Amino acid sequence: MTLIEVLKSARELYRQAKFNDEVALLESTIKSEQWRGLDDLARLYVELSRVKRTAGLYEECRQCVEKALLLTSSPPVLVEIWNEQGQLFDSVGKHSEALDLLQNAVAVARSSLTVSNPLTGEVLTTLSMAHLRLGEVKDCTIAAQEAETILRETVGESDERYACAIELLGLALLHSGKLNEPEALHRKTLKIRTAYFGEDHPEIAFSLLNLAGTLHASGKTEGIEEMMKTAVDIFRKHYGDENNSTATAINNLGGFYLEQGNFKEAATQFELALSLKERMFGTEDAVSLRNVVRNLGIAYDRLGRKAEAKQCLDRTNVMLTKLSTAESDIEIMTQSASDLLSKRKWDEAVQLLTSALAIAETEHGPDSPKTALVLKHLGTALAERDSEQAKTYLIRSLRITKHEFGNTHPRTAQVLDELASCFLLQGDMTTCRLLQQQSAHIAAMANLPTAEETQIANLMSTMSDKNGGNPQILAAMLLNAGREQEADALTEKFIESLETQGGGKLAKELVTLGIVESGRLRNEKAVEYLQRAVKIYRDIPDIKGTIAALQTLCLPLCDLSRYDEARTVCREWVQLQEQEDGPNHWSLKNALSRLQLIEEKAGNPEAAQTVKHRIAALDEPNPIEQEERNQAQIDEIINNVWAPFAEMLNSFANLGSQSEEQDSTTSPPQ
Repeated sequence: MTLIEVLKSARELYRQAKFNDEVALLESTIKSEQWRGLDDLARLYVELSRVKRTAGLYEECRQCVEKALLLTSSPPVLVEIWNEQGQLFDSVGKHSEALDLLQNAVAVARSSLTVSNPLTGEVLTTLSMAHLRLGEVKDCTIAAQEAETILRETVGESDERYACAIELLGLALLHSGKLNEPEALHRKTLKIRTAYFGEDHPEIAFSLLNLAGTLHASGKTEGIEEMMKTAVDIFRKHYGDENNSTATAINNLGGFYLEQGNFKEAATQFELALSLKERMFGTEDAVSLRNVVRNLGIAYDRLGRKAEAKQCLDRTNVMLTKLSTAESDIEIMTQSASDLLSKRKWDEAVQLLTSALAIAETEHGPDSPKTALVLKHLGTALAERDSEQAKTYLIRSLRITKHEFGNTHPRTAQVLDELASCFLLQGDMTTCRLLQQQSAHIAAMANLPTAEETQIANLMSTMSDKNGGNPQILAAMLLNAGREQEADALTEKFIESLETQGGGKLAKELVTLGIVESGRLRNEKAVEYLQRAVKIYRDIPDIKGTIAALQTLCLPLCDLSRYDEARTVCREWVQLQEQEDGPNHWSLKNALSRLQLIEEKAGNPEAAQTVKHRIAALDEPNPIEQEERNQAQIDEIINNVWAPFAEMLNSFANLGSQSEEQDSTTSPPQ
C-alpha cells in the first residue's frame, strides 16, 4: 500500500473506534522495509503518536514524536510533527512550550505551504488552543477564526478538522463572554462528529463535555448531567478505567454534583476519579492529582466529614507547595494562596501572590490576562487588612480585564464585585452599590446568576448538611434578593432544629433574630420572634433572659404603634428589674425611660410625667457597679448577637475560597 492508502486505512479504523487495530496497522507498516522515504516514515510516526495521545499514552506518544523529528527536515512534514508535539505539550500541561512551538510551526506553514493547504488551518487550530490554555483569549479568537476560514474553504464544513476549528472558536467566544454563539458552535461540532464517527466514539464524548460546559456557563442545567454521564460511559467503553480522559470526565461529573448540592454523589465520583488517577500516576503526582484531591476535600467538608476533609486539604497543600516551589506556576501559586486565605494565613498568601505577580508581569506582560488574574487575587487577599491597597490592585485588574475581555464579560463582573467589597469595608455604600449594580447588569445581559445569587446558592448548599451553621447571613441575602418566603422558611426550619437543644439556646437565637428583623424594619416578624423568646424565658424561668427579651420587644411594638402591648411589656420589664435590684435602684432608669417614651407616644402626658418623677427619685449609680454592668451587657450582646454573625461570616469566607475545579476536557485537534 502507498502511504496515502495506509493513512486512509488508519483514519478509517480511528473513525470506527478500532484503536488497537489502528495501532497494529501503523506499527506493522513502520516495521516493514518498504518505507525508505524518511518523510513518509516520519508521517507514520506522527499518526501513531496521534492515536496514542488520544488514548492518554503520553510517554509512548513522546517517543513517536522524537523519532519523527530525527527522520526529517522537510518543512511541511516538520509542521505536521510540531503540530502533534504541540498537542502533546498541551495534554501534559506544558502550555508555554506548546505556544512557542506552534507559533514557529504557523510561521513555517505560512512560508512553505500553499494557501489551499488545510495543514495551516490545523496548526492554527492547535495554536488557538495553546493561547486559550494561557488565558490569551483575544489571540485564541484570532487564530481560531483564521483556522475556521481556511478549513471551511479547503476541506468544507462536514470535515472533522473543521469541527475542531469551530470547537476552539466556540471556547474562545465563551471565554470572551459571548454565551449564545458558543452553544450553537458546539452543537454544530457535535452534529458534524456524530455524522462522521457515530454516537459512540471518544470524539463524541469530548463534544458532549464541551457542550455541557457551555450550557453550564450560560446558567442552564437541563441535560448537562446526562451529557456528562454519557461521556464517562463512552470513555470507559473505549479507553477503560485507567485512562486520563475517563478519570477527568468522572472528576468533572463530580464537580457538577457538588455544585448541585448532591454532596454524597459528588464524593463518590471524586473518590473514583482519585483512585483511577492514583493507579495511573501514583500517589505523589501533584499535577495529576491536586484538583481531584481538593474537590474530594470540599465534598467531605460539605458532608460533615471534617477529619477526612482536613486530610484532603493537607494533602492538597503539600502538592501545591511542591508545585509552586518547583515550577513557579502562576495558577498553582494563586490556588495555594486561596487555600492559605481560607485558613486566615494572610501574610503567607500575600507574599505568595506578590511573587506570582512578579512572574506574571515578567513572563506574560504587565497588561496580560494572567497579570489581571493575580491582581484580582491580591486585591481580595488585602481587602480586609488594607482596603486602599486592595483597591489599587483591583482597579488595575479591572482596567486590564475590561480591555482584554470587554465591559460585559463575566470576569469583569467578578472584579467589580471584589472592588465593591473594598468600598463597603471603607463605608462608601454609594460607590459599593453602583459597582454591584454594574456587576448585576453584566450578569443579566449574559443571562447568568448575579454574584449575590451565586453566593446564595453556595450558602444554601452548606446549610443542607448538619454542620451548616446559623442561617442569619443567608436569610439576610435572601431578603435582599426579595425572597422573603424562602428566608422565613429557612429561619423556621432552623428554629425547629434548636427545639431539642433546650430552651435557653433557642430563646437566645430568637432574641438575635428579633434584633435583626427589627433592624430590617420587619417589625411584625421581630415581634413574633421576641414574644416566643419571652415565653421560653418565663417557662425556664430565666429572669435576666426575660428582661433582655422584653427590653428588645418594646422597640418594634412602638414602631408598629402597638402602644398598649408595649406598655404591658415595659411594665413587666420594670417589675422584673425591681425583683432583681430593688424599687429605687439606678438600673431601673432604662426601663422607666422607655415606659415614659411609650406614654408620650400613646398620648398620655400625665402618665409620662409620673414616670419622669420616679426616674428623678432613683438612687445615684455606683460608678464601679455601673461599669461592671455595662461591660457585662456588652459581653452578652457580643456572645448572643454578634458571635453567630461572626461565625457564619467566617464559614462563608471559607466557602467562597473553596470552589470545585474541573480539569480541561477540550477535544484535541486531530
